[in-house]
Amino acid sequence: MTAVSALADDVERLRSLNLQLADWERAGATARNNVSEVLASGFLFRRASGTVVDRDGFLDGLADAGNRNDELVANVVQIQVFDKQAFVEVYVYLDGARAGKPVQGWFRNLRLWERQADNRWLCVFWFNKPLG
Repeated sequence: MTAVSALADDVERLRSLNLQLADWERAGATARNNVSEVLASGFLFRRASGTVVDRDGFLDGLADAGNRNDELVANVVQIQVFDKQAFVEVYVYLDGARAGKPVQGWFRNLRLWERQADNRWLCVFWFNKPLG
């Protein structure tokens, strides 16, 4: 495999993972195991509210009855691969609720991924911020 085809494979895999995350978020608690398999053990998530939670906090949020995803759409904007790390920018539209409060709008998700020894990509950090 050439370096160019390896990079193309990484980009496609990361695009697929990030779109799959949106599907799993929509599914909520039933997708907890799927989501946990792509999050690093030291994963950190910065919510749009500014609070930061760890991997367990993020996974618990999938099952929180106060979190609803009536509509959740993801658009991968850019992917940059730096050998064993990658940066992915995703715009997400959400119409639903967080902590029981209605939420509607676009969010920028900046996600940092790291390639593991077995070539799997794990998300290590996810920064979420409302767009204007």
